Amino acid sequence: MFYVTTTDRRRRERWQAIFGTDRLPVLTGKPRWQVGRGEFRETEYYAYDLAVAGLHWMAAQRAADKLGLSVDDLARLPIKAGADITVETAVSDSWQKRPFRFAREPIGAAAYA
Repeated sequence: MFYVTTTDRRRRERWQAIFGTDRLPVLTGKPRWQVGRGEFRETEYYAYDLAVAGLHWMAAQRAADKLGLSVDDLARLPIKAGADITVETAVSDSWQKRPFRFAREPIGAAAYA
């Protein structure tokens, strides 16, 4: 999973108000060409696709409510690419927080004897 952050103060405040975070999960590390409906005509731009699965479920529901969308429509929400956007890769360190441990007694033929 990838995350995008912004250096634009207004965009960061808007993300905080809508999503509750200023670091949004996206599906890919590169934006894709998208065609959207503008006020008077279609607009074309590069944008990232929001990865709703990377948001907390309550944050996703709250964002959908604030934007007047369903959670399914939120999954197709474009995040416009720009000079203020930075892409980060997510490195999972959960395995470091919960180290693997073997069971105290091995399960095998001796356990059933």
